[in-house]
Amino acid sequence: MKRIITLLILCMLGISLIGCSNSDINSKNATNTSNVKGQNSNKKTYCDDDFIKDIYDLTNDSESDEYSTNTDFDKLSPEEQEKIVKEQIVSSIQDKIDKLEKYKKLEFENKKLENLASKYIDLLCTKKGLIENEKNERVNLNGQKLEGYPSYAWLQCEYQECGLILEFANYYNLDMSDARKKDLENIKASLEQQIADYSGSDKDENNKNVG
Repeated sequence: MKRIITLLILCMLGISLIGCSNSDINSKNATNTSNVKGQNSNKKTYCDDDFIKDIYDLTNDSESDEYSTNTDFDKLSPEEQEKIVKEQIVSSIQDKIDKLEKYKKLEFENKKLENLASKYIDLLCTKKGLIENEKNERVNLNGQKLEGYPSYAWLQCEYQECGLILEFANYYNLDMSDARKKDLENIKASLEQQIADYSGSDKDENNKNVG
């Protein structure tokens, strides 16, 4: 599911000099311009705003476009259909990783946002790995795989992603309507309940790996 995040920041610096002769004004303006350039060149550059903008760009399309395809599934076998869908989801997640992974090496002014950014990137990598290793679908206690039903690990990833997006929205200038926030909160609550009610052999395996 794609989430909507936007941040627009405009920074302007103005210097006004009053009560001087024209020659003094020109001289002082030249000095001030030089000082401003020197200050700007020494000012540390952070990536907080760029990260939020990239998150917005990646999540601004409608959910229906996320895995859109021109493939005629009616002409394919169930196995071929499953393969194509899997490739589409992996490709979509990889596109996000490719755009965001640079922030692992860049510096944020807000260290909490930096930690959240790293956590979000790691989460995307985990989701991609679950699909590639066929661990995104539920496995019954008897070991039978339930195709089309999310695994315990996948539910946890979706739950964590909802939480991260909501945290961006609540604390990092996300442009998100109250209705959209409410939808995400409801989805997060539903996922939390599914996690609490979950029973399956993959739950024990996941908890063992986490521990």
